[in-house]
Amino acid sequence: MSDFQPTPVLTLDQEQTLVLLGQPESSLPDDLNKFRIKSTWLCSLLNERERVAGFQYNAQFEQWFEQQFQVGSITEKNSMLSLLVYNAQCYRRHDALIEAGWTPGERAILERAYKRGRKLEYLSETIIGGSAVTTLTVREVHRQLYAFPPRKRNPISIIGQPVRIPAAVPAPATKNLTRPIDDNPNHTARRRIA
Repeated sequence: MSDFQPTPVLTLDQEQTLVLLGQPESSLPDDLNKFRIKSTWLCSLLNERERVAGFQYNAQFEQWFEQQFQVGSITEKNSMLSLLVYNAQCYRRHDALIEAGWTPGERAILERAYKRGRKLEYLSETIIGGSAVTTLTVREVHRQLYAFPPRKRNPISIIGQPVRIPAAVPAPATKNLTRPIDDNPNHTARRRIA
């Protein structure tokens, strides 16, 4: 599953979200992709709750939401609230990645990095659930561009994955000696006697 979400087909504010919560999930039109409904209000509530109480699991947030807004017990397995909370979590991650400068990987970003002589940063998940940033080298092989991890011969696919071209790092300034070493009075080098 990609960390990036498609453009929502329906974006809801607070009032529209509360109206939709009063309806069963089966009331949605069949041609509407239910996983592309974004409630900006739920996204902001989740962000606020995360700042106050740490990471919000879906069931935990649903229980808090029921108590806070007194909407009654609607946290069934396939309720509209559980669907909207799941979607909000996905769109929150998407928005955070975009805000941090990540873009979905595509051929065009490989071409830009190669033309500039730059590497790519690749955001991946670790085996224990964290995330790691890997620097990838862009190389041309048989007139095709590929992204290679460090010290590897096999490229990885970046299509749809979070990547970015890192900012240029200026070269460190060199130290300028103000006078030659031989003129230094503290210099105790032995001179060769001819």
